[in-house]
Amino acid sequence: MNILSKRRRMLGLAIIFMLCYLKLTSFASFNPQNTFDIRLELGSYNYHFYRSRLRNWSEGRCIDVDEDNKLIIRYCDPDVIQSFSLRSDNHLVFDRNGLCVGWEKFQENSTLVLKDCQLTTETFNLMNDSYLVFSNSPEGKNWCITPQPRPRLNSKGKDWLPSPLSPCLDDPLALNKCHDEASRIVLMEEEWFQEDRKLLRNLVAPKDNPDCDFKTCALNRLPEPIRKLSPGEISKCTKPWECVTVAVKTARRPLLVIRLAQSIRDSFGYDLPMAVFDDGPDEYPKEITDQMAEFPLLNYVIGEDSDYGIAEGRNKAVEMVKTKYFLLLDDDVLMMDTTDMQMMIDILDTTDATIAGGELAKRGNMIAGFLQFGYFNDPTKTRKMGVGSGTCQKLNRTVPGFPRCFQCDLNTNVFMAKTADILYIGGWDPELKILEHRDLFIRIKAAGFKVGVCRHILLAHAPPHENDKEQAEGYHEKRRRGGTRFRGLGQNRWMFQGSFMKGSFEVDPETGAWPFMERSGGFC
Repeated sequence: MNILSKRRRMLGLAIIFMLCYLKLTSFASFNPQNTFDIRLELGSYNYHFYRSRLRNWSEGRCIDVDEDNKLIIRYCDPDVIQSFSLRSDNHLVFDRNGLCVGWEKFQENSTLVLKDCQLTTETFNLMNDSYLVFSNSPEGKNWCITPQPRPRLNSKGKDWLPSPLSPCLDDPLALNKCHDEASRIVLMEEEWFQEDRKLLRNLVAPKDNPDCDFKTCALNRLPEPIRKLSPGEISKCTKPWECVTVAVKTARRPLLVIRLAQSIRDSFGYDLPMAVFDDGPDEYPKEITDQMAEFPLLNYVIGEDSDYGIAEGRNKAVEMVKTKYFLLLDDDVLMMDTTDMQMMIDILDTTDATIAGGELAKRGNMIAGFLQFGYFNDPTKTRKMGVGSGTCQKLNRTVPGFPRCFQCDLNTNVFMAKTADILYIGGWDPELKILEHRDLFIRIKAAGFKVGVCRHILLAHAPPHENDKEQAEGYHEKRRRGGTRFRGLGQNRWMFQGSFMKGSFEVDPETGAWPFMERSGGFC
């Protein structure tokens, strides 16, 4: 065997060893001994991770550094370098200035600061990809980088200490006993982060506007009017089953999906392709799969995970779509005589709208409205998003050719969409297992896409009762869990802290702005 062959054999064995190592470490449980130790070689150093944002798991804000070189909690800002690198010597480097993370005093609860790396002795291990643990924690203890909330005064002037799970902006970080949730971080490589936040990055904060001076304030404008396409741009859909797929995320409720498929057949006299994604991992008994087989256009996929959440499940359903449009529906809705699907198709065929929305019968559509961002005269300068319920209908910017439909920013989760446009914006935020709705429509507006709403296009909402055979065990627990966390993740992605809805029937025809009362908010 020549030298070249020997080297090739040694390289092959090294690759096999590395793949086996990766497979073994991917199943590591939460254990202080299970530290991530795959090193990336760059320049004169190896790295455990390189140029990655450290996001607080509970609400999605980033670890940053203030003017005094103290580690603090801030919004994840795509215009600011906030990444860290963990070198092979286990020094944690802040990439904006090349300094290393250390402490003010060697003790629990000690505030973390930046120091000259040559003078820094503090080192860290990355545990389970989710915890930065001080390498020399005292015996029997594990100290993690953890938010250290500061005392504040609440709206009644009384002392208030925020939870480490919901730290306020500019709260410091310290070495504390590792906490399953408060100490948990999400690593985001900088390139991945920038792609994930490309729509936010492209927004420019208004200048000289003290009432709204952050990035999402750039969305305080009316969208361009929905435009009627020229004859040469129009490609008419004459066979709905060739251009529309029903996209559904379900959570172990196959009988509801079968009921919906039957409703489509009964209402329209034909089947539509259906892309359905379900939580797993178990297959269904033959009596259910036989019923599914009665609908040959039903593509029913069961995932391996038991809890994908609404957003990721919808993304997976839309990725299955092969038609130019999809009709987003929940599994517990039914078609009605008033479900004018052809009008939705015609709107998307003949205009540049991305969304043609309807609503659920007897539920109203309080959500339909224009969005507005700002401080809303709040003396605490808390950034908020407001929804002006009824403002779209009041302004009545009709969709060309469809006088009963009007343009809006936000609508319910009953709509038909252009598949390519939703894929372009990245679909739904997969972190949001619930409360995913508003984030999608902010993305749509930030991308410059347009929304039409037709309140006379109605579907029936027919949820099962708790003990009905169609209901899944534990369904309501999935739908109601973690509201504070998922609400925070959705808001912090767009760098604001709160939201509210105001019924309003006055709207500025030039800007889409609507009047509001002073809105005092929380401090975090």
